[in-house]
Formats: sequence, structure tokens, C-alpha cells
Amino acid sequence: MISNDTDTTITFSDTEIALICVAGVSSLLASAISFVLIWNHIHHYDEPDLQRQIIRIIFMIPVYAISSFLCLPFPAYADYINTFRDCYEAYVLWTFLSLLISVLGGEVALEEVLEKQPKSKHPAPFCCLKFQPGRSFLRLCKQMILQYVWVLPALSFLSVILTATNTINANSLAPDSPTLWMVVVENISVTFSLYYLVLFYMVTKELLVEFRPMPKFMCIKTVIFFSFWQDMLISGLVFLGWIPSYDGLTPDELGTCIQDWLICIEMLPIAIAHAYGFGYSTFKSSDVKKVDIFHEIKHLLDAPSPTTLSNIKDVMNPSDMFVDTKEAFYRAKKYHMSVIVNFSNEDLTSQVLKQGWLLKRGEIRVTWRKRFCLLLHSPPGMVYFRTSPFENWKDVLNNPRNLAFPVDYLRRPLGFVDFYSVKKITPKVEEKGSNHPEFSVETGKRTWQFKSRDEADFEEWVEKCQNLLSNMPPPTKAEVSAITKDEFANDSDSGEEEEEDSFGEV
Repeated sequence: MISNDTDTTITFSDTEIALICVAGVSSLLASAISFVLIWNHIHHYDEPDLQRQIIRIIFMIPVYAISSFLCLPFPAYADYINTFRDCYEAYVLWTFLSLLISVLGGEVALEEVLEKQPKSKHPAPFCCLKFQPGRSFLRLCKQMILQYVWVLPALSFLSVILTATNTINANSLAPDSPTLWMVVVENISVTFSLYYLVLFYMVTKELLVEFRPMPKFMCIKTVIFFSFWQDMLISGLVFLGWIPSYDGLTPDELGTCIQDWLICIEMLPIAIAHAYGFGYSTFKSSDVKKVDIFHEIKHLLDAPSPTTLSNIKDVMNPSDMFVDTKEAFYRAKKYHMSVIVNFSNEDLTSQVLKQGWLLKRGEIRVTWRKRFCLLLHSPPGMVYFRTSPFENWKDVLNNPRNLAFPVDYLRRPLGFVDFYSVKKITPKVEEKGSNHPEFSVETGKRTWQFKSRDEADFEEWVEKCQNLLSNMPPPTKAEVSAITKDEFANDSDSGEEEEEDSFGEV
């Protein structure tokens, strides 16, 4: 067996080889089951908002199986290898919450349903306490789960740095050891995260009956929570001296090897459970009546098509997590944005006075960006998107300019210009050398600027905007309340793209 000494020759006894082979076969089978399931979801990628999260959850099995297997012959590098595993573990909890929210129709629709529910009791032993489901509760659930997404990687990297510099013993639980206090922080973080995931399940379980959430939740909880306490048990045995040194390995290294070997074995039944809990058959086209195994194998051997590659890029893009973190901790959705997000395409179409591509810039982000704008009669104002909300999502993904963004980002409105706050609409004198006429929309606090494709389009936009400003219906109570709040929260336009000074291909 290899030890920490890099000059030591790697040698294994027959028993060690047998144990590594058993772990390798188990890891290989678990990974194979998971990759086949992932590929089938990619091939039948008809519900991207749901399947993106499902694929990310399934990928947890290969991450655990492969990283744990690599640690067996190289225990000296286990802390470094397992850092990635720990980071992905936290990411999966947020992914599962996002999946459930998507199943329930999205965040805004779910908020409306939760607001109508009566107060609920906390689970034992806190059953004497009650909480009110609603918008604040949903935001708190996201905060509690997202804090774990950031706390766990931070602790993992800190542990690696301190261990590499011989500042701490990674498996020491002595009271004066930083390891103990990092374990306490991690334990508190994961407990709050899982507790609020349980609370979320309690208030939505009746809405999620058809989705069968319990098997899915147990799959994830088994991997994350069981492996955590299993690691704590082994670390405790090391601390008590019940795990000895062995063949050049310290008790700490042997304890890590035992944990990694057990994870390799456990991933096989868990992979089978994931295949049941997160199967792809629900997402297959209705004309596919039964599974043809030879047809499925053929798809596995086919070279990836451009659409398949687009699907893979959509799954691998983590930008939705960063956006969700920003919204959960720093920004609450505004009234008008909530109304628009909840519109169906039919509702949206019935309110549109004019639609089309414009170049837009504001005072928060001053670079020009191409946005699909809708001038709405109710709520009165202009909402803008990165892509047309009426465009087929497959056509959106096939557009090269959209490959860097997840589908849910492309679909949702980036901002809303509330015409109840607008003071005036001003056509701007055309700059020398500019091919695109410009107009500005001014409120008491900020100014939006827009460029049109040509003179005729410019005149129509200005005319429609001025007519709406002159003939708006009186604001409702909710709209009056929204006007008095910070209007900058109505703009969540991302600055991730390069500046665009022309319309290009639409």
C-alpha cells in the first residue's frame, strides 16, 4: 500500500488488490448506470428546466464513485481529490430544491400558492412552533440551502490548505484542534440546509404527489447525510485509537481509505435507486410506446449532434446558481416582474402593444445590449428579455449567442420599465455616424436609452410609448405600493455579455 512518502514504492498485498478490485468494479458499474441514465436524459431533453437539474443530481454518483476509488491507491492525495466531491455534494442540495421549484411551476407561481396556505408546524421536537409558508419562507429556504453551497467548499479548501502546511491534523477531533471547530461549523451548516429542505417538502408534498419526491429526496439524503455521519464515525474511531496504523499508512490515512472504500461499494445500490427515482421515461416523446434497448444503445454510440452538445452545455453551465444566490441574498423580485413572470404566452400576447428587438442601456450597466422588448398595456411599461419569450426553446439553444446561458435565464424577463414612474419619453438627436435612431425613457431616478433598427421602427416605438404614457389606466393598490419602492430592483439585466452596437442576426 502506498504511504505519504513519495519515494515509497507502490506495493499491494493480495488482500489489498482484491479490495481495490471490488471497489473498482462497484464504482465502474455505478458510474456506467449513471452515465447511461444521463445520456438518455440528454437525448430526450424535452423539459430543460427539469432535466437540467435531474442530470446534475445523477452526476453526483460518478463524482462520488470515481473520486473515492482514486483515493484508494493514492491516500496521500485523498484530501485534494475529495475537495471536489465535497463541493459537488453541496451543489446537489441546491439543485434538488431548484428541481422541486421548477416542478411546481416556478418561483413566482409557487409563492402565490404558499401565500394561501395556513400556518404549519415544525417537525419534532419543535412541533410547538409554527411558521407561515409564503414568499419569505421560500426565500429563507433558498438562503439556508445556498449558504451550505458556499460554506462547505470554503471549509474544504481551508482544510486542504491547513493540512498541506501541517498546521492541523485533518482527522484530529481534539478540543484545541481547528478541525473540530470546522466540523462543528459544517455540521451546523448541513443541518440547517437539510432541515429547511425538509420544511419545504412538508409544505409542498401534496402538490408534489405526482412527482414522487420522497424517493428522490431519500436518494440525495442517503448520499450526503449518511456519508457525512459515516465519516464522523470513522474519524471518531481514529481519535479513540481503535483504527491502528497499517502497512505504512497512518491511522488517519487508513480511516480515509475505509471511508472511500465504503463509498465505492455504496454507490452501486444508490445508482440503481437513482435510476428508479430519476428515470428518463417520463420525458420521452408520447409516440415512443416502449423502450427498445438496441435503439438506446445505438444512440449511446452515435456521435453527439449539435443539439446534444447544446444540451450538455446547458446542463454544465452553473450561472443559474450564481444568479439564484444573488437574488436570494441581495434582491427580492418586484411586483411587476412577478406579474410578468407568471404570465402565460397567451396572457403576454394579449397585453402587447408593440414588440421587437432594440439596443438598450441603462445607468447601472452603460454598455449597449440587444434585447427583445415588449411594450405592455397591463402592467403598463416595457419589459425586456435576452431572447423572444415566444421563440421555441430549441431554436433558442441552437443560436450560438445563447450557448453560454441556461434556458431559464434566457426565458425570464431581465427588467421592467414601469411607466407609472416615467416622467417623459424623449427622441434623441441622431449622433453622427449612427445608423440607429435613439430615444430615452426618463423617470425621477434613472434613464433608459433605446436604439431602434431604423427610422420607421423608431417612430412607431416613440408613438406607442407616448400614447401609453398618456392613456394609462389608474394604478392598483399593489402597483402604487410597487412604485414607492426601489425601482432599481426591477432591473436584473446581466453584464456577462460583450457590448453590442448593432442588431446583427435576429
